[in-house]
Amino acid sequence: RKLITNNKSNHFHIIYNGIDLDKIKKASASSLREEFSLNNDTLILGTVGNFGPGRDQMTICRFLKLLDKESLDFHFFFIGGKNYREPWRYEQCIDFVKQSEIDHLVHFLGIREDVPGLLKQLDAFIYASEHDTFGLAVIEAMAAGVPVFVNDIPVMQEITHNGKLGTIYQSGNEHDLLRLFIESIEDSAAINNKKAHALEYVINQFSIVHYISSLAHLYEGL
Repeated sequence: RKLITNNKSNHFHIIYNGIDLDKIKKASASSLREEFSLNNDTLILGTVGNFGPGRDQMTICRFLKLLDKESLDFHFFFIGGKNYREPWRYEQCIDFVKQSEIDHLVHFLGIREDVPGLLKQLDAFIYASEHDTFGLAVIEAMAAGVPVFVNDIPVMQEITHNGKLGTIYQSGNEHDLLRLFIESIEDSAAINNKKAHALEYVINQFSIVHYISSLAHLYEGL
């Protein structure tokens, strides 16, 4: 996002980055259900982000180990590549998933060029981050009409309007994430309501058209 300030008056105005909504709307991708031979009732869960500094995929891995004990039919997809400066982040997740014997349920897709299409196939988007500046992956998931689960760092509280547009769990707490995820399954009306409002919010707030209009309006007022 852009932050434009006036140091003399301490007035400031925030203009969020714009995203290409058409890219998501028109996206198509090969079917994950077909590729991995999944039943129509299987929950498809996933996240997007490289295994680099600031990301917290291990919390998601621990959550998936707990989720497996709930006897739910699900598969989870990590979309993102290894950071070669810190390869241990990726390898740690791989090792944990194997040792937890959930590697038949958890898939590491690496870097993909068809992320918008993959997002549209998810039943839920689960994100974990130690810090973030904008939360682009979360915004794109919301734009794809997918319910989002994010941890309680300030930027995620901001873009979800403190949980009105997504589900916020305690950072690093896989038990809290599990509790809220199970609750969402049991109250599909509430999660669908959040999803609908999130999509409307993203269209109104983060489109390229809105971004350009906001810039023009700001400069006209200077």
